[in-house]
Amino acid sequence: MKDSKDYYGLAPGKSALLRWGVLHWVAEPSPGTDPLKVEVRLFDKLFNSENPAELENWLADLNPNSKVEIPAAYAVPSLRDAAVGDAFQS
Repeated sequence: MKDSKDYYGLAPGKSALLRWGVLHWVAEPSPGTDPLKVEVRLFDKLFNSENPAELENWLADLNPNSKVEIPAAYAVPSLRDAAVGDAFQS
């Protein structure tokens, strides 16, 4: 697919590489079809340091962003049949 002159790298069916992951275009569903709404959980390292056991107060080293929940995200329709507990990674 050819890139738009206004939106280089962003187009249906293409992925855009980001510093910490991949942004994937989710196309608008067919007319009369509701978009697939999902809850997304993004996980990162639990501690900020390499070895929290060496710290006097390891609780202070917890990463507050180790789990981020996005309650109202949109996904590709092929995920409609996914089961609870299935994991996906781009």
